[in-house]
Amino acid sequence: MGVMTLLQLKYIVKIVECGSMNEASHELYVSQPALSSSVKELENELGIEIFTRSSQGIALTVDGAEFLTYARQVLDQASLLEERYKNAKPRKQLCSVSTQHYMFAVEAFVEMIDSTKSDEYEFTIRETRTKDIINQVANMLSEIGIIYLSDFNKDVIGKLLREKHLEFHPLFRAPLHVFISRDNPLAGKKKVTMDDLKPLPFIQYEQGEEGSFFFAEEAVWPEYSPKQINVTDRATILNFIIGLAFGITTLLLLDPILYFFGASEATIGYARDYMSIILMGNVITHMYLGLNSVLRASGHPRKSMYATIYTVVINAALDPLFIYGFGWGIRGAAIATVLAQVIALIWQFHILSDKSELLHFRRGIYRLRRKIVRDILAIGMSPFLMNLAACFIVILINKGLKQYGGDLMIGAYGIVNRLAFFFVMIVMGINQGMQPIAGYNFGARQYDRVLRVLRLTIIGATCVTGAGFLMGELAPRLAVSAFTNDPELIRLAVEGMRIVFICFPIIGFQMVATNFFMSIGMAGKAIFLSLSRQLLFLMPGLIFLPHIFDVHTRWDGSWGVWCAMPLSDLMASAVAFFMLVYQLRKFRAQMDAARSTNLQ
Repeated sequence: MGVMTLLQLKYIVKIVECGSMNEASHELYVSQPALSSSVKELENELGIEIFTRSSQGIALTVDGAEFLTYARQVLDQASLLEERYKNAKPRKQLCSVSTQHYMFAVEAFVEMIDSTKSDEYEFTIRETRTKDIINQVANMLSEIGIIYLSDFNKDVIGKLLREKHLEFHPLFRAPLHVFISRDNPLAGKKKVTMDDLKPLPFIQYEQGEEGSFFFAEEAVWPEYSPKQINVTDRATILNFIIGLAFGITTLLLLDPILYFFGASEATIGYARDYMSIILMGNVITHMYLGLNSVLRASGHPRKSMYATIYTVVINAALDPLFIYGFGWGIRGAAIATVLAQVIALIWQFHILSDKSELLHFRRGIYRLRRKIVRDILAIGMSPFLMNLAACFIVILINKGLKQYGGDLMIGAYGIVNRLAFFFVMIVMGINQGMQPIAGYNFGARQYDRVLRVLRLTIIGATCVTGAGFLMGELAPRLAVSAFTNDPELIRLAVEGMRIVFICFPIIGFQMVATNFFMSIGMAGKAIFLSLSRQLLFLMPGLIFLPHIFDVHTRWDGSWGVWCAMPLSDLMASAVAFFMLVYQLRKFRAQMDAARSTNLQ
């Protein structure tokens, strides 16, 4: 068996980009027979057919489409390697510190970064468990480890350090202090005992299954604490519980909910078939979305983006197979959605099961703690409210289309919305990749890097939504025909698609701008931009435009519903543009001020 080469992968990608062997051979400066032979060798080696060949040319097979995504990923990684090491500049200053959860360590780390004279560096700080700190220093993953040593634990910790050939050097001795408000009843005492502190909450950092009292980060331990808070991760199990509870509750009340959202006697059967599958897979959806956020938080924004994009691509590939190939109809579309999320979830579990990862699955992290759950719910309240507003918008759209166009018009909107969602999900994946990068660099005050990643993300998102615009305006019938063969439904969907997609090129920009403000910690501006599109522009449009079109034009009210969407996109994008320009001017002013300071 031969060995697959990067050159063969480049051949495949170039053939797809050019659309023909002949044109690809010209651009690659390779003869067509040699190119065809190389592709055939690769197909034989892998045991799959990448291209189908006919008199009309070549086309990707299902296996070929899947192979293409992996090929592009490998080439991207190879490009990053080449960029990293070819013509490399002088290496960045590197420094990694592992520490227990101490604020002084974080502050010292920030001061060290501020005082560095190097223009480029790569510094890492890891707040983690005692045993992990020792192992990371021993394995040279970190240069320095900061741990607490006392008369109680010094024998055990000292023995472990000697076994790892490590030395302990004291930074400072810290006498115990109690910081309280002057209004606290304990403020009047000259001495405070553990009994005095016992009624107060005691925070403990969990040390995992390998932990012990000797690995504790706390200076003192109460014999018994009635109010104890254990700090650890709870996102996965919480998503599981919420997803399960929501799925069961909604299934029990499914028909009333569907009628509320605009279903009729003619469509209730289809809606029930689709939603019953979606709701049974709701646990999968919650865990998939939750773990995608965990991936971003643990330093894998690209993998998080890939998970989103792969889910969309797999879903799109399975839809026609399940709907028409297997004859499952509307249930097939729902099964394709859930199955795509299952595949992505398995991949996420694979990544987060690796013990070398900073965040990974382990025993003992699945017990829920009230405070942590409360904090998670508080942080998630803003996006929840934005999605809730989106639900009300869907209700208005469905009711308006049903009133002026009937059930077929709602079906047409469903097709158009699904096609739009395909491109929107890709942009969401790109946004997820941008979010941590922009956030990290903003925190480090590297505004030039923030601007660079913003510019690249806007270009990428605009290209995606621009492709959607071309499809919606030039080939809407072809796209709609993938979902139905009903002539009237195709006609209605084509008309609606041309209207909805007319402002599609600017949607990418609007989504990136909104996510950008969220990335740099300006959640209020991000929420305003999201809600302005839905509440300030789209909702009034859906209320008033159908009536205006129905009474004052030769078109019926359904045209008002369709037109409300691109108009709201246009106005929301204008608001996002002015807010973003204002923020970028502030960044540039700060950059100029920093340069002036350096020159002085």
